[in-house]
Amino acid sequence: MEIGDGMCESPIEEMFLLSFLSRAGDLEQECVLVKETDEYFILDNNTIAVMPQFPIWPYRVDFMLCWKPPDKEIDFLIVECDGQEFHSSANNSEKDAFRDRELRKVANVVRFPGPRLWKHSRDCASEVLRLMGKCDAKQDN
Repeated sequence: MEIGDGMCESPIEEMFLLSFLSRAGDLEQECVLVKETDEYFILDNNTIAVMPQFPIWPYRVDFMLCWKPPDKEIDFLIVECDGQEFHSSANNSEKDAFRDRELRKVANVVRFPGPRLWKHSRDCASEVLRLMGKCDAKQDN
């Protein structure tokens, strides 16, 4: 599946996705891109399901990541990529905070501002992999 097949809605989302796939590959983690919510996939200890534009009613998150940690059956992490045009005003910051509180009922949420993604997308991908327990600071090269 090509990444440009409508999987991402913005250039910073595409940048994060490419950086995440590259960084996960460096750590010998297989990523499965899941475009449809009813698509079937199998998780093992080295597989990460990456679900762009994933619906969590009444929202749609930029990325839902799903993996099998050693200590439980399955875990999830939501990644939001904040472009300046939608997330820069105080009103939108309040909406994002409310949305994050609601989404945290389903999974942990990490949010990256657009300027940080533009300059440090690989570091953002590494941070997500650390949160998932897939790497530590020593593996961050």
